[in-house]
Amino acid sequence: MSLLTRLTVLSAVTLGLVPLMAQQTFWGTASQGGTLNQGTLYTVTNTGTFTKRFDFQRNLGNASRSEMIKATNGLYYGVARQGGVNGVGVLFSYNPSTGAYNVLVNFISQTGALSGSAPEGGVIQHSNGKLYGLCRFGGAAATNHGTFWEYNIATSTFTKLVTFTGNSTGIQPVGRPVEAPNGKIYFATNQGGASNVGSLCEWNPTTSVFTRFFVFTGANGSSPTRGLTRASNGLLYGTTSAGGTNSLGVLYQLDPTTNAVTKLADFSSGVGSAPVGELCQAADGHLYGTCSAGGTNANGTIFRYQIAPSSLTKVFDMASATGRLPYGRLMQASNGLLYGMTYQGGTSDQGVLYSFNTATSAYAVVLNLAAQTISLPFGGFLEDGPGNLIATTSAGGVNNAGVLFRYDLNSSQYTQLVGFDVSTGASPWNAPVRAADGKFYGVTVSGGVNNSGVIYSFDPTTSAYVKLVDLGLASGRYPYGKPLLLNNKLYGTCNQHPAGFPGVDGTIWAYDIGSQTFSVLLSLTTATGTRPLSGMIVGNDGKLYGNTSEGGTFGYGTFFSYEIPSNTLTVIKHHRPQDGTEPYGEPFQASNGIIYGPMNASGVTGTGAIYQYNPVSGIYAKILDMPGTPNGAEPAGQMAQAANGKLYGLAGSQGGSTGGVIYEYTIGSPTPYAVAFSMTSAQGQGSESGLLLGNDGLLYGSNLGGGSGNGTLIRYNIGTNTFTVLRTLASADGILPYDGLSTDAIPPSANIAVNAKASLEGPYTSATGLMNDALRSLGTFPLTEPFTAAGFTLVGAGGETINASVLSVSGNNAIVDWILLELRDKNNSSSVLRSKCALIQRDGDIVDLDGTSPASFTMPADQYFIAVRHRNHLGIMTSTAVALSGTPVTVDLRDAGTSTFGTNARTSITGAVPTLAMWAGNVVPDAILRYSGGGNDRDPILVRIGGAVPTNTVTGYWPEDVNMDGVVRYSGGANDRDIILVNIGGAVPTNSRAQQLP
Repeated sequence: MSLLTRLTVLSAVTLGLVPLMAQQTFWGTASQGGTLNQGTLYTVTNTGTFTKRFDFQRNLGNASRSEMIKATNGLYYGVARQGGVNGVGVLFSYNPSTGAYNVLVNFISQTGALSGSAPEGGVIQHSNGKLYGLCRFGGAAATNHGTFWEYNIATSTFTKLVTFTGNSTGIQPVGRPVEAPNGKIYFATNQGGASNVGSLCEWNPTTSVFTRFFVFTGANGSSPTRGLTRASNGLLYGTTSAGGTNSLGVLYQLDPTTNAVTKLADFSSGVGSAPVGELCQAADGHLYGTCSAGGTNANGTIFRYQIAPSSLTKVFDMASATGRLPYGRLMQASNGLLYGMTYQGGTSDQGVLYSFNTATSAYAVVLNLAAQTISLPFGGFLEDGPGNLIATTSAGGVNNAGVLFRYDLNSSQYTQLVGFDVSTGASPWNAPVRAADGKFYGVTVSGGVNNSGVIYSFDPTTSAYVKLVDLGLASGRYPYGKPLLLNNKLYGTCNQHPAGFPGVDGTIWAYDIGSQTFSVLLSLTTATGTRPLSGMIVGNDGKLYGNTSEGGTFGYGTFFSYEIPSNTLTVIKHHRPQDGTEPYGEPFQASNGIIYGPMNASGVTGTGAIYQYNPVSGIYAKILDMPGTPNGAEPAGQMAQAANGKLYGLAGSQGGSTGGVIYEYTIGSPTPYAVAFSMTSAQGQGSESGLLLGNDGLLYGSNLGGGSGNGTLIRYNIGTNTFTVLRTLASADGILPYDGLSTDAIPPSANIAVNAKASLEGPYTSATGLMNDALRSLGTFPLTEPFTAAGFTLVGAGGETINASVLSVSGNNAIVDWILLELRDKNNSSSVLRSKCALIQRDGDIVDLDGTSPASFTMPADQYFIAVRHRNHLGIMTSTAVALSGTPVTVDLRDAGTSTFGTNARTSITGAVPTLAMWAGNVVPDAILRYSGGGNDRDPILVRIGGAVPTNTVTGYWPEDVNMDGVVRYSGGANDRDIILVNIGGAVPTNSRAQQLP
């Protein structure tokens, strides 16, 4: 339904009453507040029912010293030593398919069922399907000695199993538990026992019995810092960081059948000392591990332990330049190499990822962690698929809280999966928009891997939130404006584009929902205007319109148009203080085709202004200086046009009742501005919101202030001058809603279709009733539509491409050429609502880009005038609007029974198979056939063939090829000149023929 039609329908509604219409739901966002103070996504109905739908989140947790596991449900699980709601660590999951990070448990140190703090090492999944892990501290308030716990992933249930209380139970459990062949779980404590140097413990999941069965004495080892490893012989092996003969640590064996513990080897300064990481059994049967100190360089070593006969051997000395202090476990990848990380060393002493060949003892630095601004890893790797290494670091990333990352050995590609303590999207400033797939799509100003904002989707059925794009250095940062949904793509602006990249002050971008691809379309510069604070709209002419807030000739930004097909930005107006500055709202195109918008500041009064732009005349003008107290100042947000034809908007301050105002602007009136309603400070103030026209004819919006200062959601009835606060926002709801609301209407996924038919006079052969298809065999036939380059105005189209295979079809369905279809407003046939670059076959069928299907449009079912245009033929249009829907309707413009707009819009071709065809010869696509005089269509033919010798010819895909046989001829048989003369009348060369389109 066109806007004019919509207004006509709404004008029939009695403005004095709330119409009896179905409840409508609006969607909006709050930039702060909610559970984690990252903002919220909410709905509110036209009757005031408020529902918080989603809390924007932060990846709670930091300083992870965890190894990751992949559980049987396909999710990764790990722990972070610090952070979370209570600051003492979390248990988290990560979905590698969706990128969703979820905190499952926020530990609470020494109080309650979740007590425990500083979880380290990671978790294991027992054969019973449950997860088990350790907290090094927390538990009982009096002791703070740690806990052992269980998490049931099937029921999302956390259970604290053991609270460590002192020497009798062990103190500070460390590392990751391990399941023995008997099903029992074993782990170590760093302290406890008679000598207070550590112990070994078991948990029986079947009987829920905990046993501390072994204590270290110093001579047999002391202070284990990690857990045990299960070897292929069924025995468990571990290390202590101190004790033994040399007081530098020991390697020991545990037989879970008898719980007998045997010291196997003593570490030394030469072999290496203070082993910290757990052991790894390689394919050669030997155990490999690392020492954090000792060795030739005193930077640690890699060692090998041969189980039988027993021997401990140093196999590599770590060095500061290539990595030192290896704290984590080694892991043997599918390529046979061992991989690990060092805590320090390498570039900037931030640690390295390294490989070690057990056969050759070759050591190699795979990645210097400083190159990815990450550092201080404690854990080892999970390999999820050949060559995909998954691990955490305890530092680095946006907030220096560490990261969860993937390193692909096959492509040498590092990917940050999660930045700890970073939001997956925070501070949304605009309501999301709903796409044809039923999901909402929106942007946030902060959060994401780079803390520069994200593009996200939200499924209202499943409440699934998905971060789609992390904005950052290359893409631009901080998208303050509302994204525009057009042809299943999002178009938007970013406020900044940091130094070191082309342009430093913002971008225009696109996100294709179907292909899930993001692209930067344009980098903004001072010449174009910089730092946009609002989004763009699509005009009736197919161009996008928007504002920047800085740059331009005067430094106050610009008003611009942007053409998608040519990727061209044109500055229409360089803003100046006297005209208004700080354009905070998207423009709005009214039913008269004029674009209107607010300027939040400056102007003659210093309180803002309102501008208009006429796309037809190209004239931009300031039409109003805001009056200030008591009639409103600082307008912001997109305007709305109500059923009475007036424009309405919000101004954030200087109303007569201490708040902001709802103003109205009467187009064409000598006194156009009036205050429709003046709000109190409790009702609303500081608004930067647009207004939205509901299905009930009422206006809806939001205020940054109002109530207790957190913002309000509002409704205004124009006819009764009734103002209603639908919701006074509280912190839990989300606060500070910068922009207004959007509807939950799903745009049509597709699709109406038309089975249009036409004849092009130039290639038509009446003997066969078919057009010739010579052009498709030319190597120069364009695979991209030619209309953009020819200067045609395309609405919602441009840049369409075809596969070369489409041109290989022969026979009646062979492609003759590109053709342009237009759907025009049923109430105004001069208004093009949507263009379509399509193809025409030999038999006259106009088909979509696949070469066979009827042409389809992403438009609602309705009535439309249908126009057909060509690059060198005059266009034609139906004389009446045609009802279109998802079922293709045949519109045969070759048939006299299908009337066309205007007079003599088609030429009559006689012969064996007569037809009505589009007039040929508009070589200069100006909608007029001319044989002589200025701008004629004949001379370009002569120029194309060389200009001097009229008998010359040129082969190729040219607009001067009027008969479309692939050869441009000025004279002789089948020339392209004579048809123009015939079509203007034949006898008087100065005659002309005009295209019959409004």
